[in-house]
Amino acid sequence: MGVRNFFNKIVYVQRMRDVGGYITSYSTTATADASIQKLDSEHAQSLGITDARGWCAYFEEDEDVKIGDYIVDKDTGTKYLVKEITKVDWGINTHLEVMLEEYSD
Repeated sequence: MGVRNFFNKIVYVQRMRDVGGYITSYSTTATADASIQKLDSEHAQSLGITDARGWCAYFEEDEDVKIGDYIVDKDTGTKYLVKEITKVDWGINTHLEVMLEEYSD
């Protein structure tokens, strides 16, 4: 069974873009299938996430996700900041493991 069978969310990938002159803004660059799971506190602290909640998202290996992007859950509107990206190669289950910090305004 491939890791894609566990993708249970649709998310938007948002990236900082120039909108004219010196003005920049985050805009949606992709829509992707993903799975998002809560990180334990020790793993979150190792990433420097202390005040916010840490999460791990799983994507297909060819998704265009970069550190500094925002991931937005389509259903809940929850916004996460991408902190770390690791390509995991488990044969048939090759995927991206993306560490996230829950964003709060």
